Amino acid sequence: MSTPTVRETGLVIDGVALFSDDAQQDAAARVPPKTILLLKYGKTAYTKGDDRGEYEFTEPDADKILSDFATRDRDIVIDYEHETLAGGKAPAAGWIEAIAKTADGLVGQVRYWTKQARSYLENGEYRYFSPVLNMSKRRPLALHSVALTNHPATHGLPALVANDAADSPETDPVPQETVDMSHLTAIAEAVGVPLALADGKPDEAATLAAVQAKVAEMKGAAAAVADFLKLHDSPDLGAVTGKIKGMVPQAELTALTDRLALIDAEKAVAAAFTARKLTEAQREWAMGYAKANPTGFAAFVEKAPVSAPAPAAEIHLADTPSDSLALTDEALGRQFDATPSLAAEGFSKASYVAFKKADAAGQVKIHKTAKE
Repeated sequence: MSTPTVRETGLVIDGVALFSDDAQQDAAARVPPKTILLLKYGKTAYTKGDDRGEYEFTEPDADKILSDFATRDRDIVIDYEHETLAGGKAPAAGWIEAIAKTADGLVGQVRYWTKQARSYLENGEYRYFSPVLNMSKRRPLALHSVALTNHPATHGLPALVANDAADSPETDPVPQETVDMSHLTAIAEAVGVPLALADGKPDEAATLAAVQAKVAEMKGAAAAVADFLKLHDSPDLGAVTGKIKGMVPQAELTALTDRLALIDAEKAVAAAFTARKLTEAQREWAMGYAKANPTGFAAFVEKAPVSAPAPAAEIHLADTPSDSLALTDEALGRQFDATPSLAAEGFSKASYVAFKKADAAGQVKIHKTAKE
C-alpha cells in the first residue's frame, strides 16, 4: 500500500493542468504557460492507492511560502517526476522566478521552459505538474520544487502528481521537516541566546528552553533591581546613582572607619590601664588586639588580674556635643583648613564636616590618652 500524499516532513501536492488537453486541439496551440496556479485556497481531496484524505491551503500558508522564497532569493526548479527529491541527476524542465498571491491562491511566474520540456508539453507527453512543499505539523512552510508528472491523485481537478513509486517513503527521500523558527530566532537574538543546533540543524525545543531560561533569569534580575530600589526608597537607578554621588567616597569612608576603630582601641586600652589590667610592656599588643577584635579584648580585660600599681592613662573626651553643634559648615571647614594633617591623611573637607556633625550628635566618641 502506498502512503498518503500528506506527510509530516514533506508533501507532494497535486496541481492544475498546464493547459487544456482537448483531443481536438492542434499540437501547435499547446503553448507552455508563463504562469501556473501552484496551489488553490481551500480544501482539496486526494486518493493515493487505498488511502484517501484532504489538505487545506490558506492565505497565511501562502504568506509563509512567500517569506521563505524571499529569504532564499533563488529560482525554484521545475523537474521531471520529482527527481530532485531522489538526490540523483535531476535535469530542469524549467524555472519559476517569482510567486505571488491572487484571489484563487498561489501563482508561479515561469522564467523559461527548457527545449526538452517544451517539446514534451507541446506533444502532450506531459500534461500535469505537482508542487512539493516542506511542512511542519501538517502546515505548509516553503515551496521546495515543482515537477512535471502524469499521475493525478486530486479529486475534481485534472490534477498533476508524481507516480505512486516516486511518492513512496521507501524510494522517495523527501526533504526533512522545515521548522518555521523565524519568530523564535528573533526572540532568541533579542535576549542574547544563540540558536541551538542538533546535528547541525536548528533545534526548536532546545532553543525554546534556552530562551525560557534566559527570560526567567531576566525576571529574577528585574525583581532584584526592584528590591534594591525599594531598599533605597528610589524610583529608578538614576536616583540611586545621585544619592551615591552625594556620599563620602569609599576610600575616605574606609580611612574614616579605620580611624574610628583606632580611637575605640585607644579608649579601650586606656580604660584597661586605668583598671590596672595592663602593663606598659603590653601596650602595643593591646592596641593591635583591641582594634582587630574589640569584643575579644573586652573579654580579656574583664578576666585579667590587676597587674599595675597605678593608672597609666586617663580618658579625656575631646569636643562636647554642645561645642560641635554650635559650629556651622563654614566654621567646620575653616577648622579643617587649619589642620593640614587631616588633608595629608586623605580626608576631604566634606567627610570631616560629616564626621564632626556625627560626633556632635553623639554618634561618635573621641578621646585623647593622657601623656605619661
